[in-house]
Formats: sequence, C-alpha cells, structure tokens
Amino acid sequence: MLGNGPAVSKGNPIFEEEEDEEPKDDAWQFSSKDFGEIDLAATNALLSRVVRQVCDLAHQLGEQLKGDLDADGEDDRRVVEELFEEELDNLLRENQEFHEIADSMLDEIKKRFDLLPPGKVTRSRDGWPLAWKGVWPQENRKEFLKSILRFSSNYAPLYGRLLTPLVNGIRVAGPFAPNWANEQVPKLVLFDGEGLGHNPKSPSSISTHVSQRIEEADGVILVDNAAQPMQAAPLSALRHLVTTGNGRKLILAFTHFDEVEGDNLPSVKLKARHVLDSAENAFTAVGQELGMHAERTLRERAGEACFFLAELQNQLNDNSPMGKRTIAQLQSMLKSVDGIIERPMPVKAVPVYDKMNLSLAIHSAVTAFHGKWQSILGLTSNPEITKEHWSRVKALNRRLATMEVDEYDSLKPVADLRTDLTEQIYSFIQNPLSWKGPDPTVEERQNAYDALADNLNRRVRELSTRRVWRERSMDWERAYYLSGRGSTFVRANVIGHEIYQRAAPTPDVTPSPDRNQFLREIVAEVEAATKEIGAILQ
Repeated sequence: MLGNGPAVSKGNPIFEEEEDEEPKDDAWQFSSKDFGEIDLAATNALLSRVVRQVCDLAHQLGEQLKGDLDADGEDDRRVVEELFEEELDNLLRENQEFHEIADSMLDEIKKRFDLLPPGKVTRSRDGWPLAWKGVWPQENRKEFLKSILRFSSNYAPLYGRLLTPLVNGIRVAGPFAPNWANEQVPKLVLFDGEGLGHNPKSPSSISTHVSQRIEEADGVILVDNAAQPMQAAPLSALRHLVTTGNGRKLILAFTHFDEVEGDNLPSVKLKARHVLDSAENAFTAVGQELGMHAERTLRERAGEACFFLAELQNQLNDNSPMGKRTIAQLQSMLKSVDGIIERPMPVKAVPVYDKMNLSLAIHSAVTAFHGKWQSILGLTSNPEITKEHWSRVKALNRRLATMEVDEYDSLKPVADLRTDLTEQIYSFIQNPLSWKGPDPTVEERQNAYDALADNLNRRVRELSTRRVWRERSMDWERAYYLSGRGSTFVRANVIGHEIYQRAAPTPDVTPSPDRNQFLREIVAEVEAATKEIGAILQ
C-alpha cells in the first residue's frame, strides 16, 4: 500500500545495484500512472521518520521498564521477556506520541482511497471506506481489469497505489468466458477463498466459514501443485470433506503439470501416474486414520474427477500441445461439476449404534483438543507443538472478545474442537453394531455413513461455536482486558482452564454437572441426526 519504502544499503553489493526497469510484458496493459499519481517521495520520508520515532520511543520506554521491573532479578528468562513485551505494548498504546504516529500512517493510507475510480463508496460513521461498487460496459475490458487490480494485484511496479492488503473480499459478476468456450458462458458461481497454507509440518483445522461454504456448495475443487507432494493443508481439506460426508463433491485439480519432469517420465501418461501416486499416498494416510471408507471415497473421486492443468498463467489456445490438453481438461472439469448429483436416496438397511462407543469417541476427541491447546498456551510442554507467542494468543482473544471472529491466523479453537469431534465421530459412524434390514452393499453403507456425517457436521459446528465462543463471551472479554504483571500467564490459564475445560470438559469416571451436560448435548445431537436419516442409536 505504501510502496517499497526508502532505499536502504546493507553493505551487500546486491543492494548497490541499479533498480531494474519496469518489466516489459506484452500481456501487461497498464503502467503505474494508470492507477493515479501519488507522491511516493513524501511517503518514503514519512516512513523514514516513523521508523526513527518508533525506535526512539521503544528505547525510551524500554529503559524505563527495565528499572521498574527489576528484570535482572528474575530467574525465568522467558517469563521476563514476555512480561517486558506486554508491558511495553501497554505503555506504547497509552503514549500520545505513539497515537500521533499511528494517525500519520492512517492519513497516508487514506490518500490511496482518493485514487479510487468512479463508483459508489460506502463509508463508516467516521468516514472509513467499507465497500466500493462499480459497473462497466461489457466491451470495456481494460477499465474493468484496471479497477479490479487495484484491490487484488501484487504487481511490484504498482506498489504504493494498491489497496490489496485491506481487502476482505471481492464479488464480481458478468458474462465471463474464455475464448475457447465458443462464446458459451458457463453457468457457474465460483467461490475462491484464501489458500489453506503450504506448511507440511503444521496442519490446521478448516476454518468455520470455509466449512459452511463447503456445506453450501455443489462441488469443491481442491487445487494442488502437481510439482510437489501433497502437503498438510490439502490433506486437512480431504479429511474434512470425507468426515463431513461431502466427499462426493470433491474434484481434484493439479496445476503446474508442465513442471512435472524427470528422466523416468517421458510421456504425459507417466507424468499423470506419478502425480496420482503421490496423491494416493495421501489417501492411504487418511484411510489409516479415518477408516477404509474414507480412503475408498477419495480413491473413487480421484478416478472420476481428477484433472491436470498446465500453463494457466498464459492465455490458453490450441496452438500448443500443452495448451490444447489443458483446454480439454478444463472442459472435462466443467462437465464433472455438472455431473455432481445430490446424495442418493437412503436404502432400506439402516445402521444401529451403541451410545457407549459414542462416549469413547467423545473422550478421544476432547483429549486431543485439550492436548493441543494446553501446549499452544504454554500450560504443558509438547515437543511436537510449539507454544504460541503471547501476542498471538492475545490477538486471538481480541477477535473472540470484540471482533465477532472465531479465529486468528492458524489459531482456530472453534474449528479445532469441531474437527476433533467430527473425525472421532466419523470413526464411530463407520463401525455400527449391526444393520437393520437387508444386508447393504459397500456403496449403500458408504451412502448411509455420508448421510449421517453430513447431518452431524452442521450440528457439531453449531455446538462447538456455542460452547467455545458464544456461551463464554464474558470470559473471553475478561481474559482480553487483563493487564499488568503476570497477565500473560493469567490469560493463558483463563483460556485453557476456565474457557476450554468448561466448554469441552473431558469425560471422566468422576461425574460432574459440566461433564454430564457436555456429553448429553453431543449425544442429543447424534440422536437427532440418526433419527433424521433413519439410523438407530441405542
């Protein structure tokens, strides 16, 4: 938004080189001047001044805190560091000079809104822009693209003029169709959300709002990179789809297929087989944790709706073999979307379940949830789960307490409880005591499991949201407004023990009102779901 900032030399020859010219790209239709004039020299001067002010202010308050806290007398270095950082943060937010710095930055950001193209701007009571709406004639493609890029681009020559970091969402409607569609506009509504992440070591739960989108959508296209093995984020999506009974909606799309190379892969078929082998390893891993029916669902969808796409960064045409092949794959994908059907009618045979086994599944889910969050909050130690910095915990706390949001970045307590419950209950669903009625086929069993999992998904999501967040809003507020010496650790204890333990108490041999109520609520939701699809819980 504010550009690349003033040039800084770090003593490395690479920083001394002359600036590259603006890229020459025939496909790029715009220059930075098309997006309005902005005085970047004045912006850079402001940034330089602000950096100096912040450093001076931090040094001044830091020296003051060292004396006040007598930091050298503490034994636990981590405790001292966290206490120091939190107190410094509190002092900064109460400092007049700090607020003057923040105001100057906001004033500079507001100048970017003056560059908005003609359209309707909706503002808050204090004048901050909330939304912008524009309409373009169908033939005015360039102006349309220029307006959209202001909200979505990360093109370096436009830095200093873009609003991309402030945008929460873009909604665009129109008769969009590629040249190869033969002037036929596909009847589609596409929801493209933020990527699920690319870290192979730290899988996280699917967000609550993404879970709702999956439930509402007719199909889910999981886009993954063909040039690398399937990582934790797409695996989380696969697990969510099968455990919520939405596996039938899955469509796999592997991009960067042109980058799949190797001496042992001389043909397109061998390259496709290589990519699928990697995906099937992921399917096997899911099956080992969630059961054979989960793996079976994923393998079926990979056989029916799996596509390999190349050179999507270019305008596709059939002049090259790769372009022609990708066009054919996209056309097949459109047919696959149309081919997704509603769940088949339930069969006459219905599964019969035992409540005792359900209690064991709930115990496993709650134990996993608390084990993860006790480590995140630093209340216990787990070498596989890193303790989160106090400021990230407070940022999560702030969103649940004041911002009507149930997550922050990778910290998703509501989604984590929902995920742990749905996965354990899905394993329970796949193991009925018996079947009432004629002996079902494998496909009929899967349909019954999916119907029950789908019905339970919404119920468990609503239960998790209510117990972790809505019913404990006062506790979240109390934890957020804690301050002073030791507040970091008090906040962690309030979240871990007074919120999470009461929201999802671990079932134990010792009865208590909280434990009994929690179990009753989950059992009631499972009973309602089984009754709705005709299954039996006894």
